Amino acid sequence: MNRITEKNSARTLANVAVFAFPPLLVLLYEYVRLGRIGNMTADGQLYLSIADNFLKTGHFIQTARWFKGLVVPPVVPAVLTLLRFLHFSEEMIIAFQALLFGLSCLLLFDTEYRLFGRCGLAPIVYTLAYLRCRLLLGNILVEHYYLFFLCLLIWILMKELPLSRKTVWMNLVGVMLFLSRPALIPVYLAILIWTIHYSCKEKHIVIGIFALFLPILCLSLNLAVNYRETGEIIPLESYSGTDFYVTACRNAPVTQNEGILFFDETRDRIFNDQEMTMSEKSAALNQLARSFIRHHPCEYLSKTFQRCYELFLKAYWFMTVIPIAGGLLLCQMKGMKTKRRLVHKVLLTLNLFLALMTSFGIPEVRYTAVIWPLAAVHTAAAGWFVFVRIRNLNTVT
Repeated sequence: MNRITEKNSARTLANVAVFAFPPLLVLLYEYVRLGRIGNMTADGQLYLSIADNFLKTGHFIQTARWFKGLVVPPVVPAVLTLLRFLHFSEEMIIAFQALLFGLSCLLLFDTEYRLFGRCGLAPIVYTLAYLRCRLLLGNILVEHYYLFFLCLLIWILMKELPLSRKTVWMNLVGVMLFLSRPALIPVYLAILIWTIHYSCKEKHIVIGIFALFLPILCLSLNLAVNYRETGEIIPLESYSGTDFYVTACRNAPVTQNEGILFFDETRDRIFNDQEMTMSEKSAALNQLARSFIRHHPCEYLSKTFQRCYELFLKAYWFMTVIPIAGGLLLCQMKGMKTKRRLVHKVLLTLNLFLALMTSFGIPEVRYTAVIWPLAAVHTAAAGWFVFVRIRNLNTVT
């Protein structure tokens, strides 16, 4: 009995440490590097302006940038609107983001424990990725929010739950993930395909209807709000074409650390046209990008693979090479159920696909964050297999 109590006490202490220490470390790094905690970025000003304008005027619009009709995915502005309604200051929002980061580490910690019975490496790797990328908690960024949803989704997948309940929760988190970062649509589509397969096989028609109705409802509500504010039909956002052009045009760099600060006469001319709305600029630049790719496919693919190498193999090799090895070893782990093994294979494939998709996008290092949660778990898997190998060798000796 005493041994069980001691074990539970140790686990509780470990949970508290994992929840509290990583956010404190990242905040300390920010303070040492910048001399302060909190740095209002352009994205942060944009999201906060939407939240503050809604509370003041009842309109879900931004006034931080001069672009007419700029629309962003709704989850982060909605969360910030709720926090502002509760009278959260910017400092309190930073504390909330630190809370999300601590919860993300705790979810990875528990996932690792469920997989191996030993834990600690996954949150360490996840924190190192934050520090390496300089993704600071004092900056209001969408990454802090969708990374939490990714960690939560992985935890739900690995947790022992009734399959019907697990499927419902996966769909709820998947919708939040998609509505915070539309580029993560492959993850949500995988959830949706699985849900339809499960509902047909097990004859859970209600779950299938729920899975199909939920995104339709959310997108319809968002489209209605966007139409009310801009007079245009915009389901999610109004800037993806500009991002696409930035990655496809001839002058686009392979990688860059901050912003999209390179000269391109065509982009600058369209951007500075104050008569065009943001969605019209996006559509025009999207068409130009597609035209360039059609006429120069080899150049575009070459730059994409260079970007993939620079972002994922050169700068962040510890979040790609080691996780791939760990994921492959995890798929071959003895005693694992066939369905769980299939889940790990799908997750590994999906993470590699997300890395490739990111290489087609804007070449900023913070966009590599989409692979971090699962990469942290797979890195922990690699560490666990090395530990077992060394232990077995010592036992034989």
